[in-house]
Amino acid sequence: MSAARYRIGTPPSPITCRAHIERQQNLLITGPTGVGKTWLACALGQRACRDNRSVLYQRVPRMLEGLGLARGDGRYARLLKSLARVQVLILDD
Repeated sequence: MSAARYRIGTPPSPITCRAHIERQQNLLITGPTGVGKTWLACALGQRACRDNRSVLYQRVPRMLEGLGLARGDGRYARLLKSLARVQVLILDD
């Protein structure tokens, strides 16, 4: 998979974001604290929902904790399959 990187201040257009989703590309949004990275990611996720795509938003610490627990109790493979089925996965720090 290829990736695109955008710094806050030069946000990607909605058309560009849709193209990333359709081509199954990663989109990395970077910038200093408090500039709206999470807000932009959620807005892109909401747009994807309106385009009838499956979207999952998770904070990375919570996801890693869930993966660790799933590995311990035998649900790891099933959890990975469910993550792989999501069309738009938003991971927030």
